[in-house]
Amino acid sequence: RIDRDPVAWSSADGRTWQRTALPGTDRYEELQRVVLVDGAAVAVGLRGAAFGAWRRDGDRWAAAGGFGGAAPSQVPSVDGLVTAGGRLVAAVSDGKSRSVWTSVDRGGSWRRMELPGPVPAGADRDVALAAVGERLWIFTDDGVRSAAWSAPMLAVPR
Repeated sequence: RIDRDPVAWSSADGRTWQRTALPGTDRYEELQRVVLVDGAAVAVGLRGAAFGAWRRDGDRWAAAGGFGGAAPSQVPSVDGLVTAGGRLVAAVSDGKSRSVWTSVDRGGSWRRMELPGPVPAGADRDVALAAVGERLWIFTDDGVRSAAWSAPMLAVPR
């Protein structure tokens, strides 16, 4: 792949947009999902052969922690990003399987969460996330059956 540096677009009114180039490296980087954590934007996307986070403090974006990795010659993606209780939860695909990761420090460090069962990557398979109040919902489809799980965000591993 070519070197792509991450870019964010923001608007105060939804009509005019401002482009902001984020700190990039010589690796391929791409923002795929963004949420607000305590009023500050946190984005997650691809950073080289892994996943990474970026934080916006004021008008400045900075690279934060990274996690996971992409399977060689596969197409990785960030499929979901939610926040509740100051925690981030990201659903990603490394191109071979899907996984869920959590951060308690606005994307600075990440820890893998165990899913109730394996979910391979593929067009007819998915992991989706929702945060309602202080509750995390995880929805999975492994290509054979669908399921939903729920837990208080405080029970999500640190």
